[in-house]
Amino acid sequence: MPSQLRHMLRAQGRDLHAEFLSLLPERPTPISIQRFSLRRIGVALLVVCALLVAVPMLVSWAVQTDRVNTSLYTSDIGCSDQEALWLMAQAVPSATLVPCLQVAPPGWALNDVKAGSGSASIVFNTDRPYREAAVTVELSPSCNLAGATEVSSEQPGARRYIRIDRAAAPDRVIRSYAFQGGCISERYLAVGSPERLAADASSAIGFVTREQLAVDLSRRSDGRLHLDPS
Repeated sequence: MPSQLRHMLRAQGRDLHAEFLSLLPERPTPISIQRFSLRRIGVALLVVCALLVAVPMLVSWAVQTDRVNTSLYTSDIGCSDQEALWLMAQAVPSATLVPCLQVAPPGWALNDVKAGSGSASIVFNTDRPYREAAVTVELSPSCNLAGATEVSSEQPGARRYIRIDRAAAPDRVIRSYAFQGGCISERYLAVGSPERLAADASSAIGFVTREQLAVDLSRRSDGRLHLDPS
C-alpha cells in the first residue's frame, strides 16, 4: 500500500483490517503463535539424534553402493581378453597383477565378471564330477589371511596361501596370492571335494601384469588412453 494512502487512512482513524474481517461470513479462528516448550525442545532433540544416527548410515550405504561390483557382461575372461582385464585393473589401481582364465578345465562355464570401485571378481560354474560347485576369483587391494598357511608360489613376486574352511557349507578351499598393491583370492566350493576342485584348477587361473595391460592399452589407443598409475 502506498505510504500516502496509509497516512490518509491513519488520519481518518480507519482500521481496514477490522473492516475486512467484518465482511466475512464468520471470523477466522485465531492462529496461535508457535512457541518453544519443553515438549517441542524434546522433539527437536529427538530429531537431531535421529539425524546423527541416520546420516552416517546413509553415507555408509552410499559408499557400499558405490563399491558394489557391476557386471561387465562379457563372455570371455581369457588372458588375451584385454577389454575386461583393463576394467578389472582400473577397479583396483594399486594391483600389479590381474587374474584371468589361462586354461578352462572341462565342465567350467563363466558365470559373470564384475568390477567396481576397489574390487573385481570372476565367477565360474562347474558341473561334473562335482556337486553344487563354484569358483570365485576376486581381485582386491588386500586379503584376509587369518588361518591361512603359506605355501610355495609358482607366481613370481606373489606369496601364496592356502586355507581350508570346513565350517562352511559346502566346504571350501581358499587360495590367495598376495603381491605388491593387491591380492587375488581363489575360492573353491564343492560338496565333499573342494580340495580336488582346487587341485584340478591349479593351472586354470593365470595372471597378467598391470605393466603389460598398460602397454597393450597404450598401443591399442595410439597413446591416447592410459591405466591409472599403480
